[in-house]
Amino acid sequence: MKKKYNLTDLDCANCAAKMENAIKIDASAFQKAIQLNMTASELTELMRSTLRSSSATYEANLTAFGYADEASPSQIKIYPKDFASKAAILEKLDAYNAGMSAKGEDEKMVQYTDLVGTLMTSVTEIVDMISSMMVAFVSISLVVSSIMIGVITYISVLERRKVHFSLSFTGEYLTPLFSHNSANWQI
Repeated sequence: MKKKYNLTDLDCANCAAKMENAIKIDASAFQKAIQLNMTASELTELMRSTLRSSSATYEANLTAFGYADEASPSQIKIYPKDFASKAAILEKLDAYNAGMSAKGEDEKMVQYTDLVGTLMTSVTEIVDMISSMMVAFVSISLVVSSIMIGVITYISVLERRKVHFSLSFTGEYLTPLFSHNSANWQI
């Protein structure tokens, strides 16, 4: 059953008391609605794991925010000014890694990611693939056009021979050449 409130009923002095009466929760229904399907030992283990994983220490918070100590950095970002500088840096890193590997100190090797090199390699592969496809299409079109030129030439020669043969057989082949509206020119 809803109770209607008028604007005069909403005075600030009695607002807290009216809010208490406005919301009522049946405790037994609320208890039945929320049930845990865990035993007491499983619930205890869940609470322990939750407390263990959330270490809210000063150092953990600094690490989460991205703070790094200069004495022990977790990563270094290098931005070379051009491709020649990038190549020189990569050569030095590779030489350092080869030296550490030769000494057997693999934990001191520098792991790096060359994002621009990876991107350029991908773009180069895509361009090469597209170029290969275009060469294939062009070669197919050249073969088809060569065949069509041969067919058209062959048909043209056949038609010309038919016309030449039929006109020379009937004797009309030379008539248009020498007829000039005069009876003297006809052969």
